[in-house]
Amino acid sequence: MKRNKHQIALHINLAILNRELSLEFHHRHTAILNKHQITVSSANSSWLEDDNVTIVSAHASEKNMTAGVRIHKKNPLTFLPLEVAMYSIYPEIITVISKLNNTHSIYEICGLWSEANIHNKTINIALSMLAATSIFSSHNHAIFLFNSPFTFYISRALGFKRYQEFNSAEGYPYPTSQFRSYIWTRYEDIKKGNCRVNFYSKLIKKNTPFFLFEQIRFQIISSSCS
Repeated sequence: MKRNKHQIALHINLAILNRELSLEFHHRHTAILNKHQITVSSANSSWLEDDNVTIVSAHASEKNMTAGVRIHKKNPLTFLPLEVAMYSIYPEIITVISKLNNTHSIYEICGLWSEANIHNKTINIALSMLAATSIFSSHNHAIFLFNSPFTFYISRALGFKRYQEFNSAEGYPYPTSQFRSYIWTRYEDIKKGNCRVNFYSKLIKKNTPFFLFEQIRFQIISSSCS
């Protein structure tokens, strides 16, 4: 499958249904973290066996995965990467997430990685945009992000707000003391009429396999979604 340099394919799959793609995602994510000597809870391999995880990956060609992000859906038997990362700093997060899960379907978008590319920011937003849009049809959901200043532009672009109940003014020293990370959220209480749709999510229309963003044509290839 040949593509011109301004076309990217975005694949969205349940992790357990495409083992080869999931392993490639994991290996590439791990390699980038190792290169920068960073350890994060979302990078362990346990998600490969989790049927509540969806991966969204960007491909410049059929055999060239260049970026990716994951969607984790909360269930009573497992913890979100956010809960694992924050437990030693803020143990109450387990109770807060559990209570919220009584009224909302909870998702976390995490594990974002990308190879060096002049279109990095555009591809990262497109990946995250598709991940968030795949969740929007779920009634009464809450989506969480936990990130450092390097990717705040994604949180803001997609309409996320800092989750004040968790956040300290200084942020959290994660994944290392050199970073100051924050928790972001976006609620969609459809029954209450609170369904915010912004410019980015409007780009991805139902049953349309292509969208144009920042001069790049993205093709959506979906075999399964969250």
